Amino acid sequence: MKARTKILIVDDRAVNRKLLKILLSRLNLDCIEADCGQTALEHCGQHDFAVVLLDVNLPDISGYTVAKQIRNHPYHGHVPIIFLSAHYCGQQQHRDQGYAAGAVDYLPQPVDATLLISKVQVFVKLWQYSAKLKSMLAKMTQIRQQLEQEIAQRKKTEQHLQQVGHLDPLTKLYNRLFFDESLAIELSRSKRHHLIMAVLFMDLNSFKWINDNLGHSQGDMVLCEISRRLQQCIRVSDVLCRYGGDEFVILMNDVRTCEDIMALVRRIQNTVNQPIALAQQAVQLDISIGVACYPNDGNTADELLNHADKAMYQVKNNHKQQITLNCGQPMAIG
Repeated sequence: MKARTKILIVDDRAVNRKLLKILLSRLNLDCIEADCGQTALEHCGQHDFAVVLLDVNLPDISGYTVAKQIRNHPYHGHVPIIFLSAHYCGQQQHRDQGYAAGAVDYLPQPVDATLLISKVQVFVKLWQYSAKLKSMLAKMTQIRQQLEQEIAQRKKTEQHLQQVGHLDPLTKLYNRLFFDESLAIELSRSKRHHLIMAVLFMDLNSFKWINDNLGHSQGDMVLCEISRRLQQCIRVSDVLCRYGGDEFVILMNDVRTCEDIMALVRRIQNTVNQPIALAQQAVQLDISIGVACYPNDGNTADELLNHADKAMYQVKNNHKQQITLNCGQPMAIG
């Protein structure tokens, strides 16, 4: 049920309050009464009034003081105040005093019914319109908050899906999709700023033997351990991915010299060659590495990956080490 609009009638004489309520009955209002200034202030702190009809002469404090204190209220200081007076209404100095205290109008007593209703009705309509706007704003705020929550949840979900879509579920390294996207971005940056970048394609030698003889669960443990070791070898700016199976790739950006690449290769070989303790036995692997550099070994992502892949398979098939320090030739390292 919709609450009715409230007004406050402040007068120390009960007969005056009753008369005002009768005159305003046609407006269908809730008329709250106060017989003194202190009670009026208490009501103003508890209710949101459309208008206050305030007698100037009150038994405890003057109507001017009441008006000033209502105006100073942090939440209800906006309420319109109409002074009622049988003595001072015609005197300009008292009218000025009332306006200075915060009144919006003066009405003489005895009150003219038509004048009273017309003035109160204006403020009631303004209050009702304001209340409607507040309700609409509250609903809009609620809708906005809901939308913000939905957007935040959607972003969180998208980030999660993007993270899951870019991560290898076993090793938690970036996957092939992420590497391909990163390679395209880094290649574009290198072209724009005339930088050198390298792609390292790596494959574990004899990994199939582990799966066939020790089981895939042990093979998974090896892949996770190799992934951890490879992460320790790269720079913060490098991108390491599990490309598939026992293949790994590294995108090395901002290469200054071929020695930078060789230093990374040596770190990888040294750490991968360390024994890995499994449940049944310790295993020791080596790794074949193929390297291709931009711009000498390719101008596109496919060219760089193909050259690095071929260089890696060359050493894997030959079972020997072939290192070329000239970045103009793909390097096969095993």
